[in-house]
Amino acid sequence: RRLDIKYVLLQGDPAIAEGANTPFLAKIPATKDELFKFDLIILGDVAGASGPSRAAGMLASHYAPRCTVSLFESQQEAHSHLERLRSSGERAVWFDATGDLAKAARTLYTALRKADLDGALEFVAVLPPPEGLGYAIRDRLTKAAAPRP
Repeated sequence: RRLDIKYVLLQGDPAIAEGANTPFLAKIPATKDELFKFDLIILGDVAGASGPSRAAGMLASHYAPRCTVSLFESQQEAHSHLERLRSSGERAVWFDATGDLAKAARTLYTALRKADLDGALEFVAVLPPPEGLGYAIRDRLTKAAAPRP
């Protein structure tokens, strides 16, 4: 059976819960009937109010491949960059997160790992739109591109 995962965003931009296929809920279910629409609800706090977060996903740089990660807002800009790399003989991996966002979210870490396994010097990614699930994918790609500590 496939899980349909939903998240409640308690802090941050409330617009993240407004996208057409967003996995975020605008609020915690208020009635018993609303609550029973879900098989499992986990409540928790990722980081306390004081001190830096120790959760890996909350760090500025997270799950980055050994190669350079270059991010682009448009397919055209990313494709031009990729062609320049390939024409100079550099091995690069293409990742387009603008189409099927659920598929992009599922395959992102596999693509990052594959870049390392293939010996790529650069991972070229087209960012998804900043809405719904696109926010989470952009966040992960940005963290993969961030300088390592």
